[in-house]
Amino acid sequence: MANIDLITGFLGAGKTTFIRKYADYLNSIGETYVVIENEYGSKGIDSMILQADGITTDELFGGCICCTLKVGFHDMLLSFSGKVDRIIVEPSGVYDISQFYTVMSSEALKGKCNIGNVICVVDPTKLKSLDALSLDLLRRQVVTSGAVIFSMEDDDRYLSILNELTGITANVIRYNDLHKLYKCGYVKTDLTAELTHSAEYLSTLVRPLPCEDIEDRIKALFSTSEAGKILRIKGFWNGYLVNAIEGHIEFYKCNGDEGLNVIGLGISRKKILEVLNNGVVRKEDKWGEHI
Repeated sequence: MANIDLITGFLGAGKTTFIRKYADYLNSIGETYVVIENEYGSKGIDSMILQADGITTDELFGGCICCTLKVGFHDMLLSFSGKVDRIIVEPSGVYDISQFYTVMSSEALKGKCNIGNVICVVDPTKLKSLDALSLDLLRRQVVTSGAVIFSMEDDDRYLSILNELTGITANVIRYNDLHKLYKCGYVKTDLTAELTHSAEYLSTLVRPLPCEDIEDRIKALFSTSEAGKILRIKGFWNGYLVNAIEGHIEFYKCNGDEGLNVIGLGISRKKILEVLNNGVVRKEDKWGEHI
């Protein structure tokens, strides 16, 4: 029977980085595993990052496994059961965790897949900037988690902030205490009805013009309100793999299909392109509509 470990956390919390460390730990104790990556947008960037470390991955993208891709997620779990000891699942950052238990209650999965650990990765430096909907998603993730870990800054002083914002006394375990995290389990909680988020969080795929100052333009996109509330940017631009949240931008020299997936609230594709192209708008560019 395969144990299913769900690694949750809001957009840009650091889930993929943690999975890389967790995979090293599983290697050290001799467990076999596979990672299922779910991208809300249409670019499988996290899978590429994990595969570069030799981690076996499969992916579901262009939606969320709690709603539009739920059936595909169920069937993927079924296909890996009996083949590995552990299936690590990284859902999208806007995942509604209540649907995880709906999938796991499937008759087809009984005796084949078992819930192992639910670990919530939190970027504590972004807690106070979360909007109400995002905070509600995080609250639902925290309340069902066997453990919460702080990325970016692993500091106990953020615990009171998290507890106050969520109204939950979180079980925080140190980021590097992998032995405890491996045994943290989960909390089965009777959550309210499914939280509909697909109409709020939008994703658009854009292909900006080549330029040399891509970092400055990405920073400008995060700082402007005209393009909407930008939460995450991933993709390939000008020979670089771009992975960005506000205040933290990563670049890897890497070629791929040019295009950036931009996720946010109330976003405008036209304004996004205007900022990234420094005011230049190509009228003929109709590629990358909302999904």
